[in-house]
Amino acid sequence: MFSFSGHETFPLRFLWLPKAVRAAAENPGVFQSDEAIATFGVGKNMVRSMKHWGLAAGVLQPVNGARSDVEPTPFGIETFGDGGTDPYCERPETAWRLHWELCRGPERATLWHYLFGHWRGSGVDLPALEHELTSWLRSRDADVPSTSTLKRDFLCLAACYAPARSASSDPEDAATCPLSSLGLAHRSAGTLYFRGGRRARLSARVFADAILDFWGEVAPGRLTLSIDEAIKHAGSPGRVFLLSEDQAFELVEAASALEDAPFRFDSTAGVQQLYRSTVPTSAFSSSTLVA
Repeated sequence: MFSFSGHETFPLRFLWLPKAVRAAAENPGVFQSDEAIATFGVGKNMVRSMKHWGLAAGVLQPVNGARSDVEPTPFGIETFGDGGTDPYCERPETAWRLHWELCRGPERATLWHYLFGHWRGSGVDLPALEHELTSWLRSRDADVPSTSTLKRDFLCLAACYAPARSASSDPEDAATCPLSSLGLAHRSAGTLYFRGGRRARLSARVFADAILDFWGEVAPGRLTLSIDEAIKHAGSPGRVFLLSEDQAFELVEAASALEDAPFRFDSTAGVQQLYRSTVPTSAFSSSTLVA
């Protein structure tokens, strides 16, 4: 149910997801094949890391009935597949969607989900994280990772959003993670600091789809969702995107004004809620990454 490993300590890199999607579309067993190292041009640990990131970021999914095979998800195909909207993982919309996919659930990237969806402080270091996370996991009857495992996971997360730029750091790592462009965090003296505020390049479409995903998790059968749930609840888009309350409301209004808006916003009688007419089968649509 929870995972604090799989990335082999390698931060996500720009071209890994497009390569993973295209390779898996041709051969679902590509990550287990003897040719995987040659196919991707990286070592075996990086091959495992690429598969992990593909699954955690929602662009790959296990093939039914197959132990190790994977296939692209609709999001993966429409974004990184042949004729996809962002074949080189360069667009801001893609980075925001990947951030949401990593954080929306605890299964494959638990620390991402916890820090962006549940953590209340403006900064976090390893001792504080270990203390608070232990309580959170135990309240869910989950195993607690070792200090060394948690440290590796924490450093990997920090490297994704706030890559080190010291003389000894790998310049490729500092330049190639799409999440670093979001401006969500910086680090100093062993502490990761979160940057709340306005997100100039977060589109109403990506925000709308994130709300639908969240809605499907917390109230799948309901036709209404309160604004507080959408922007303040643990794991909500407002929390995960570290939005100011003003911008969160602006995005709610912009999302409800889309031509094909999946919900409408209403504040009649002082009750601020989102309404939808039907329960969708899937939040992600082909228009998600269309500007």
